[in-house]
Amino acid sequence: MFRGHIDDGESALIFSAARPRALANAIARLMTDPTLYVRLSNGSARAWHRMQNAVKWDDMINRWMRNTPEDRAWLAEHTLA
Repeated sequence: MFRGHIDDGESALIFSAARPRALANAIARLMTDPTLYVRLSNGSARAWHRMQNAVKWDDMINRWMRNTPEDRAWLAEHTLA
């Protein structure tokens, strides 16, 4: 869900899972680089707004189940992918 919405060093610090040293390095980097902190703060807010989807769950399910061409187009317009 986040692929294409966040960028390493711009809206997040990305590191490998199950790598505590990588997490520690990312935290240390963030704590010692005020410019990076500001860039990530602004970039993460923009990324969060891009990922918002004002669609109601029941609308999405109903359109998915009807599966008409219009519904498929609507679903494509409201995807996070």
